[in-house]
Amino acid sequence: MFHLHKFCAVFLSFYLLPVLPVFAQAPDASPYLTKNRMAALQALKAGKAAEAAGDFDKAGTLYEKAIRLHPNFDKA
Repeated sequence: MFHLHKFCAVFLSFYLLPVLPVFAQAPDASPYLTKNRMAALQALKAGKAAEAAGDFDKAGTLYEKAIRLHPNFDKA
């Protein structure tokens, strides 16, 4: 005999509950504003400043740091 309440319990526990924390975030909470992204942005700014000053070794090191902190920066 098919028990609907058992099916609903299984459905809620395996399919719906893992997704609920995503919807529970505040609307202004962005997954992109993380500590790593902020640190990578600072490293990117410092790298651009070092490149403008002519210190290309330091700029390369800072760019590598930015990519290491936030790997999507090299895809932009």
